[in-house]
Amino acid sequence: DDIAAEVNSRMINSMDSSSNSLTASGGRGTCPVLALADAVVYGKYGGLAPVRMRVLLQQLLADMKLSLQMSGRQEEALAVVRYLRATDPFSLPDLRDEALALASMQQYEQSAQLCKEYLAVAPGAPDAGMVGEVLLQVQLAAEVARARARKQQQG
Repeated sequence: DDIAAEVNSRMINSMDSSSNSLTASGGRGTCPVLALADAVVYGKYGGLAPVRMRVLLQQLLADMKLSLQMSGRQEEALAVVRYLRATDPFSLPDLRDEALALASMQQYEQSAQLCKEYLAVAPGAPDAGMVGEVLLQVQLAAEVARARARKQQQG
């Protein structure tokens, strides 16, 4: 507790002179909510567990992605997923979510490629069956789209 109090005190003192801090009131003050460096999140009522800013931002973006997906805003969700994948290229849930977003946007070839990639990397994942079904559906949809395009070119 003494160490945590000293760390909290040092953070408060260092953030009082820094413009990179936010407070519970939204302005500058002596009760920081988070620091934008390598953050340790502290609140008004004592210390919380240390949290790296990157982890905090990833969680916020994951929540945003879910909200956008559930509201049918797939293009915006895809942008968030691609950002998350850029920050963590080994994230299997984000790989899966990008494939699903592309499928819902009728970008079947790209979706199929990402589904195959996901299944190659995580064949035993709990949702591998669902991703396999999506793969079959997007491959079929891609074939139908190619057949329609050929038909339009011919006549």
